[in-house]
Amino acid sequence: MLMLQLKQAETALRDGRLDEAYDLLAATDVRRHRRGQDLMGQLTDALLQRGRMHLDQDRPEQAHADGAKARQLGGNQPAIAELQTAAAEAILQRQRNQREKAKNLAEARRHIEDGRLSAGEGMLTEDILIEHKGKELQAEVQAQRALLETIAQEIQDACERGDLIAAMESLAQCSDAQRRQRRLADVQGQLERQVSRIASEELQRGRIDLAGTLLRRMQQLGPSLLELRDLSRMTCQCRRAAQEIRRGKPREALECLRQLRLLLPGAQWIEQAIGLAQQAADALDNLQCGPLGLIDPYGSSVAGARPPANPPIRQSGPDRQTAAESPAEPTSERPAGAGPTAYQLPSRFCLQVDGVGSYLVVQSDQFTLGPISSTEPVDLAVIAEPNLPSVEIERNEGDYFLRARSPIQVNRKPTQEKLLLDGDQIALSGRCQMKFQRRNPASSTAVLCLLSGRFPRPDIRQAILADREILIGCGLKNHICTDQTDEDVALLLQGGRIYCRSRQAAQVNGHNQTRQAPLPLDQPVRIGPLSLVITKLT
Repeated sequence: MLMLQLKQAETALRDGRLDEAYDLLAATDVRRHRRGQDLMGQLTDALLQRGRMHLDQDRPEQAHADGAKARQLGGNQPAIAELQTAAAEAILQRQRNQREKAKNLAEARRHIEDGRLSAGEGMLTEDILIEHKGKELQAEVQAQRALLETIAQEIQDACERGDLIAAMESLAQCSDAQRRQRRLADVQGQLERQVSRIASEELQRGRIDLAGTLLRRMQQLGPSLLELRDLSRMTCQCRRAAQEIRRGKPREALECLRQLRLLLPGAQWIEQAIGLAQQAADALDNLQCGPLGLIDPYGSSVAGARPPANPPIRQSGPDRQTAAESPAEPTSERPAGAGPTAYQLPSRFCLQVDGVGSYLVVQSDQFTLGPISSTEPVDLAVIAEPNLPSVEIERNEGDYFLRARSPIQVNRKPTQEKLLLDGDQIALSGRCQMKFQRRNPASSTAVLCLLSGRFPRPDIRQAILADREILIGCGLKNHICTDQTDEDVALLLQGGRIYCRSRQAAQVNGHNQTRQAPLPLDQPVRIGPLSLVITKLT
């Protein structure tokens, strides 16, 4: 039996079937036979030779396996140890290369997702492009460039024909990363310069409404030219002057107009407005210095007299209340309207900020978004095709999750579930698109801005998904951006009430509101230069 196995091993070795010969020799105690020892030496040399060939042809795993078989047969020889060491180093180097390749592929994908297409494409080396994922990434770069080129051409064509609103709508479809591309950045700069020129001309002509509309639409697209920001401050100054005139304070309006004259020296309407405001201020001063100024505003016939702080209350019966027992009402600071503030804030209400716009506020942690004519009722309705799918948005521990029964477009890709990030674009259809924004990382409140389509109320273009606070102020970190104030204002939602937190006290009906008193519904509230109204959604 031993001689038969030796004969079979000898034949397999002669035919080059080294693995078969190894199995025959390893399974039999051939060391006691001289012929077996000779075969083991020959097989060891053959395995070493084949291992070196595998190593030269970049097959280190096979080379290491042949070295292990040769070691089993021939013992710990220097040639065998050298082969195994070289094979192990080659395997380690291949693993390092694969990790480096995977790292470069991930880095290239991150650059591409951040909008740095050229940098990402530059990292796609030849060894990465050999793999399927590298080819997919290169195809994605080419598709994004073609898409950006199409959008850039649309914006450029709209600018050439003077349709700036259409150009801004096309630009709003792009994410912040896409707008950082050189081609799109160039056309955005062209659009900003054209908006700046036209807004400046409208301000010179006195069409503050048209200039303000263009500047607000442009400001929603993110950081802009310094010239555009200066023009936005000019429109804000115009609004402040108009508000002071409505409040019957021409002297304050005159101060705003004189500052505007320095910014717009060639505007004739400012000179006319300054003259009229000066006449109104002088006339008001003359009235106050005349006989009418002697009349006490509290109704007394003698100037300087004041009515008693607690006038007696005349009642009959045992429950009558005397002046001493009547509670005193503060005259300088009190909760304005204790009755009107006793309310339960609805889950959806409207927040109107003068000179800025109207906002739909939704407090629920989970709500549905869909067409107003949908067969199922939705919490946040938009005017769109009735057959569109409804979308559920849930806020969980500060994160927003989108779920849809059928695929919808999010960032131009079909999906049914998505963790919403700042700048994501949600498209129920081609005519109903919106952008999701997390403007302040420290706040879990988010904003939905309509890019196309509209809410049932035409004056509302944005919905605030309020969690605990709504921030108002100058800068993109606020949920409501306005240049009317240099100080941020926070509206806190607690216990079915809404409270104001700011350096300046809120005023209702001319009285200062305490920090502990909630803001009333359906009444004008003034916070420094800001004026707002909280109303129920109708």
